[in-house]
Amino acid sequence: MFTRGFMTTSELIKKISKIIHYIPKKIIKTAIKEILEHIVFSLKKGKKVDIRGFGCFFINYRSTRTGRNPKTGNLLMLEEKYVPFFRAGKRLRNRINL
Repeated sequence: MFTRGFMTTSELIKKISKIIHYIPKKIIKTAIKEILEHIVFSLKKGKKVDIRGFGCFFINYRSTRTGRNPKTGNLLMLEEKYVPFFRAGKRLRNRINL
């Protein structure tokens, strides 16, 4: 399928436009970008985004912790931050056989 192991946004747009050939590629591109922007906007507001049958996007809080620079081995303090997460839904997991 894909040799790199991932699909880029432009590849996704091309694939969808081949399947749904009656919708212009520009509209498909706009729709995908709007969906992704809305997910980011909702996460920034602290909301969870649940797409039934696909999965759930949410943020997790990571407190301050000690880390290590892998190149030098030096210890350093990592600041607190919020990190986005995705949890696959049951139907998605079943469809890809996880």
